[in-house]
Amino acid sequence: MKMKKQLTILMALLLCLSLFTACQNKDKPTPGTEATDTEYYGNSINFVDGSTSFDFPVEDFDKEITLPESKNTNPEEGTFQGWIVEASVYQPGDTIVADEMTFVTALRSDPNAGTLLCLDKEKGTYFLQAYSGEMEISTPYTEFDYEATEKPEDGSEDNFFDYWVDDAGNKYEGCDSITIKNDDVLILTSVYSTDLSNAYRVDVYYNTGDSELDQDYHRYVKKGFFLPLMLMFEPAGYHFDGWYDAPEGGNLLAQDMDNYTPKEDTKIYGHWTKK
Repeated sequence: MKMKKQLTILMALLLCLSLFTACQNKDKPTPGTEATDTEYYGNSINFVDGSTSFDFPVEDFDKEITLPESKNTNPEEGTFQGWIVEASVYQPGDTIVADEMTFVTALRSDPNAGTLLCLDKEKGTYFLQAYSGEMEISTPYTEFDYEATEKPEDGSEDNFFDYWVDDAGNKYEGCDSITIKNDDVLILTSVYSTDLSNAYRVDVYYNTGDSELDQDYHRYVKKGFFLPLMLMFEPAGYHFDGWYDAPEGGNLLAQDMDNYTPKEDTKIYGHWTKK
């Protein structure tokens, strides 16, 4: 009798658990389909497709997913050309490995604008811009994230941005003038060089006096080209006076946000004034 009672209790618990799980999964989207519930908080990545966006549920991060078709049918927003993920263009049906930081943007041709897409595979970043009407523009020169680091930990060689190349193999220097016409999509991919004889080394020292604050770095810059100097932070209570060629005194080389063109291997130091 006692055993029968225990089995009855166990079966009741299992039934409750089954009902609870069913309720939890009732509105949960199937992995690989669009999440229609705007308050869905499961694993998902965000797709931006023109003026529309949607969350794409995934079963597990760091596993392959299949990219969906575009869901934007508005003809005024151009023709869908593919999905941009980090520094590559993929087509629906292609697979990628997604993580918590994966962000997907649609690439479109626009009858009312020309589109320039620059893929910097070395940095894993991209630049996407539409230009209304036929316009002459300059190709970007340097990396887009402005972050510079020491030599990579994997032991690979230092390198520098050399030129852009399009799908047809045409080369473009940084800052070259090109014409973007309506409905054009020009995709440029960065090419880096390890021939350091064609570059100058620039060492940048924040020079705050606090080693925990300083974010010193070096970068190689192609001869004849420039390095954008951008502060990553400004210590509380201090005013930035500019970039100089000596830790104290010396000559002013550039202000924050300036483009500095080295003529030789150069060391640059930040100067600060206490407020």
